[in-house]
Amino acid sequence: MTLHITPGSRDKNRLRKNLEAIKKYDSERITQVKALTDQRNEEFAILSGKYGLIRPEEEIPFHDEMVREMNISELLTHVKNFLQSRDIDEVIYYSADFEGERIPYLKLVKTACDTLDINFEQITTDQSS
Repeated sequence: MTLHITPGSRDKNRLRKNLEAIKKYDSERITQVKALTDQRNEEFAILSGKYGLIRPEEEIPFHDEMVREMNISELLTHVKNFLQSRDIDEVIYYSADFEGERIPYLKLVKTACDTLDINFEQITTDQSS
């Protein structure tokens, strides 16, 4: 099964109550990747700096945490468990770029895929947020 992943966004709905992840993150990129996966009837997840991989309908509270080099190892187990529990054999990872503060996000997903022998592809999007 193919899983499409994109990182959460800096722009968020700042309400302190729990919201579905797809509504919490304010991002045209996330909306576009979700629409693509709906068309293809394939799986979609958001990579959160606090929670690792989450389903778009999963309710989460507001947070302002990013994946950083120092917390990759603590998120790695969760990401691998998510991939294994859904029998994923291919990951397509979308991001506006793969530089700067986005490098740890890419590294986290790529490491999980490499460890689990999952095919990995990265795609640059037009949408930055």
